[in-house]
Amino acid sequence: MENNFNNMMQNNLMPQNLHQHGPASHLQAAFNPHQHPTSHAHPLQTQNNRSIQNLNDGTQLYNSMMYDYNGADYNYIRPPPQPQRPSFFMDEDIRERLLNQQFLCQLTLHESGDELRLPREVNTYHLTEKGNFLTNSYHELFPLKKEQKSSTLHPMVTSLFRVNNRDGLQYTMKRIHACTNISRSGQQTIDKWKNIKHANIVRLHEVFTSKAFQDNSLLLIYDFHPGAESALDLFFRHSHHMSPKHKPLLKESVIWSIIIQITSALRTIHAHGLAYRCLELSKIIFIGKKRVKLAGIAVTDLLQGTGESLARNQQRDLTSLGYIILCLTSNNIIKGHHDQIGKVLDFVSKKYSKDLHSLISQLVMGGAGMPVNRRIRNINDLMPLIGARFYTMVDDALVRGDEIENQLSLTLENGRLFRLICKLGVSDRGEYGQYETGDRYLLKLFRNYLYHQVGPNGTPFMDLFHVISCLNKLDSASSERFVMNSRDNENVLVVSYADIHYALQKCFQEQLTHHPE
Repeated sequence: MENNFNNMMQNNLMPQNLHQHGPASHLQAAFNPHQHPTSHAHPLQTQNNRSIQNLNDGTQLYNSMMYDYNGADYNYIRPPPQPQRPSFFMDEDIRERLLNQQFLCQLTLHESGDELRLPREVNTYHLTEKGNFLTNSYHELFPLKKEQKSSTLHPMVTSLFRVNNRDGLQYTMKRIHACTNISRSGQQTIDKWKNIKHANIVRLHEVFTSKAFQDNSLLLIYDFHPGAESALDLFFRHSHHMSPKHKPLLKESVIWSIIIQITSALRTIHAHGLAYRCLELSKIIFIGKKRVKLAGIAVTDLLQGTGESLARNQQRDLTSLGYIILCLTSNNIIKGHHDQIGKVLDFVSKKYSKDLHSLISQLVMGGAGMPVNRRIRNINDLMPLIGARFYTMVDDALVRGDEIENQLSLTLENGRLFRLICKLGVSDRGEYGQYETGDRYLLKLFRNYLYHQVGPNGTPFMDLFHVISCLNKLDSASSERFVMNSRDNENVLVVSYADIHYALQKCFQEQLTHHPE
């Protein structure tokens, strides 16, 4: 009778490639889904065959079934993998950039920051018939730049802060110190500026005055882009120790990318009946590797008014663009002297293509010497000069979008697996006296099988592929069977992932329905 029972046990529970002789390393190879069994595996020797306990969930537990393991731990999976490069489920460059952005978003002032005399919060109010109504509250001000005199709004002093809002988002607050003269015509353009939503423009959200800084400050609220650098800092200040002759020239493809993005932003601004009027290196910011944005919109209009005719201001935007490109191609800040411009244009003609030289010449010189029908009169006239390079830019953007989407797909199931790991924590709650028996004991052994892996020499290691693979099989209640053993090698189980799935659901449901007295 006992022999028949043992034969039935082997036929029903043991995989066909497992024999009752041999060390534990061969045993694990038979059941390891990531490793094929060796052809010279020895049968497993049974020292003791005892009764099988039938658990409530139908799982069959070998109670104290003793095997000869030669002192080895069963949970040996395979030698630690040797990846060619670090992997955290997404591209390392993207991961590092996102972590750096999170770090910049979480920076806070030390307690001694009170010496900066920053207000704890800055509120905005909306005047109604019933009185003032609080509309927004900005708090946790963190200085991004020191107070400095504006290069375009002399003698104004400006400062920049990162602020938190009641909506849970972060914004950039630009402060114009002691601003007592705000243009009425500039105020009339605020709604137009706020309505501009463009990929290459830092969006403006709100404009108001406040006495929270102990003066009458003009405050402008923009989108916050952590880690952004201005073109002035990126290409000139950070490399001030190098002479222009020794600094490497920018690739022409990079310059065309900058041109296309800036002209796209200017085209949208001009289409709204506005002019940027402050196009300079410090107002062009770079986000990531290739994204360019125009910052500080609406400031000039508010402080200086709309001024001269719109067409003339828009033409000046194009001229400023020419000087920006001239600076980037020459690795030098051009001040606008005609002799210097001529020398730089000669340099550009030798180092870059004819199209780029022609574009810069027409923008800076205003089309002097060119036929009237070929002069650049508005932003749309630049399109023929850009030509097919625009399609290259579109293609790069689409490829970049595909890459990011592929990286996002790698983390698609992280939430599902995390919830499953949290459920597995139920096996650690032993206050009900069921920790070492039944379903909870089964989950305890599964957690050991999942996380407590060792190498051939007994040293612990973590194989993330093994963990993810087992969790996916558990979640799908796979019928695949595998072997688990206790840490003292006294108990060995041959179970399926469906058995573990059932036990997990049952224990977790008990947690939800149990009400201690």
